[in-house]
Amino acid sequence: MEEAEVLCDELAILYQGEIALVGTPAGLTGAIGEGATLDDVFVSIAGRSLQEAGAFRDVRQTRATASHLG
Repeated sequence: MEEAEVLCDELAILYQGEIALVGTPAGLTGAIGEGATLDDVFVSIAGRSLQEAGAFRDVRQTRATASHLG
């Protein structure tokens, strides 16, 4: 998320396959409070951190297994 804060003028945060928030990094973090990060914004939406939600590799493996099993 640090890269998004530096590189993006505007961004959307997805949660459970839907756009949860859209805005500038400064606007999104400012809505949470002083010193907040985009990770804090995600936690405020999802109720858990990205690490707790699982890695992309885990999702890819689960989808491959489900596809294989039919």
